[in-house]
Amino acid sequence: MKHAVVALTGVVPTRGEADLVEFAAALPGTQVWVVVGARAGEPILIADKLAALREQWTGTSHVRFRAAAITNGPAPDGGDWAWWATTINRGCPEAGERWDYVVAPQAAGQPLAAALGARLITMTGGPHPVTDRDVRADPWRHWADILPAIRRSRLTTITLFGQESVGKTTLAARVAGELGAGWLPEWARLFLDQVGTTINPQVMAAIAAGQTAWQVTARHRAAHPVLLQDTDLYSSLGYFQLLDVPLPPHLADDAARLASDLYIVLPDDIPFVPDAQRYGGDVRETPLAYWTRLLDAAGQPYVVAPAGDADTKAAYITGWARSLFADRWREIREGRVAATAAPLG
Repeated sequence: MKHAVVALTGVVPTRGEADLVEFAAALPGTQVWVVVGARAGEPILIADKLAALREQWTGTSHVRFRAAAITNGPAPDGGDWAWWATTINRGCPEAGERWDYVVAPQAAGQPLAAALGARLITMTGGPHPVTDRDVRADPWRHWADILPAIRRSRLTTITLFGQESVGKTTLAARVAGELGAGWLPEWARLFLDQVGTTINPQVMAAIAAGQTAWQVTARHRAAHPVLLQDTDLYSSLGYFQLLDVPLPPHLADDAARLASDLYIVLPDDIPFVPDAQRYGGDVRETPLAYWTRLLDAAGQPYVVAPAGDADTKAAYITGWARSLFADRWREIREGRVAATAAPLG
């Protein structure tokens, strides 16, 4: 069995890194050691980097991952290659300091190969061209180039909230389309379109279960940097309370677990439009204050959108989406210290 090492030092795990590991894993008869380096205080924990990479290689026994805590060593992009060789040998004792290959995206890996007494193998044509630096400079543009586990942990979620017939669905779809964000429509409306509009405790329990699965699935995919929802489980909880129906087990806990980063409560300044899934006749069933009190009781962050036309509200929602996303990624773009790296092992 031959031994190959792939050294990764990017702040944000990317598809390019995964491509390089995939290439190394295809080397015949080779045990691959992926050494993931990080300095103490990098904004993404070393444990999260390892988890993001391991997720791509579940069940692959000949690919192993190790952490390298860069505390007093050289800059991650080179310098003291003897230090790197010592760190890799210490972290991968099973290789017995007998390295056959160093796998790197380009010839810059030659000094490390020399320090380890190994042959350099480059990935012909290079891995995916978007680098860690590209992602850090513009994570919105390069969202698809970030590994899925990191996308899930950095996803920004906003729920448009409040009474029925205030424009939640229309505005969520519009802003998502204009912004290039994800849109998660209300699961109950899709469900009731199929099974009929009769409401009873059993149907409401099914709606709560379906909405939970709907939100979990969308978050797991994390296909866009911002996810706009036109309802969520706090809406479900509100209707259970409004109709005095016993809450299903775990609904309150699931609502809190899947809570959005921000709730934007829409004002009721547009005409009410009756339809078969609105049960208050010709009027709204609840006042705006019913929904803000619910969020207050749950301790969830919210703002009330200004009254005005659809353009005014869309601009307001867009502003919040961009601001929240920028705040979430600012520490990564600026290299801000936010966490402690794990020890080698």
